[in-house]
Amino acid sequence: EISVRDWSSDVCSSDLLGAIVAATSGLSYYDYLRRNIFSSTGMTHTDFPTKPQVLADSSIAHGYMTQPTGGRVDVTTTPFFPYIGTPAGGAFSSAPDLLRYTTALHSARLLNPAFTHILTTGKQPVAPSDLPSTPSQTQLYGYAHIDAAIGPHRLLWHSGSGPGRANLLEVYPAPDWVVVILSNYDTTIRPIADLARTLITHQ
Repeated sequence: EISVRDWSSDVCSSDLLGAIVAATSGLSYYDYLRRNIFSSTGMTHTDFPTKPQVLADSSIAHGYMTQPTGGRVDVTTTPFFPYIGTPAGGAFSSAPDLLRYTTALHSARLLNPAFTHILTTGKQPVAPSDLPSTPSQTQLYGYAHIDAAIGPHRLLWHSGSGPGRANLLEVYPAPDWVVVILSNYDTTIRPIADLARTLITHQ
């Protein structure tokens, strides 16, 4: 059973979903992902490291947060950097690992074909996003991603950002293209995203 009576009202829905995963699986949220997502798809450079692990491991990139003056500061030295990530975000990964995850998901190796279709199909109409700026004819919000149409191309995408980070994952099922953009700066990645989208949709 999951009790929510001790939770404050500002707990986000993703944290609640993470608690459901832990309660139903008998594992911590982190161990469940390690066993059923990261390990099963070969994501060997993806995890939820603790802050001490990030500080001790030189192979883990630090994020750099832009200051009002224009300079940057290592986000690990600020209160914005938590001890460990949460279901709302905070995993560390790599471009090859995200490609492995995407390949496993869309080839129905993580879920059976029926559930894969449900997961990767948009549900609720949303207004066009400003990232990237290439316009789409329609956009539907699915389970943590946008399902969009750009000309003849179908596109599934999700972006994220925060202090010292910006990222984008785009999947073009028909031409079989995957775009992964990972940045340890919080400045915009839109020019890179726009160029990638233009190159793919104007072939």
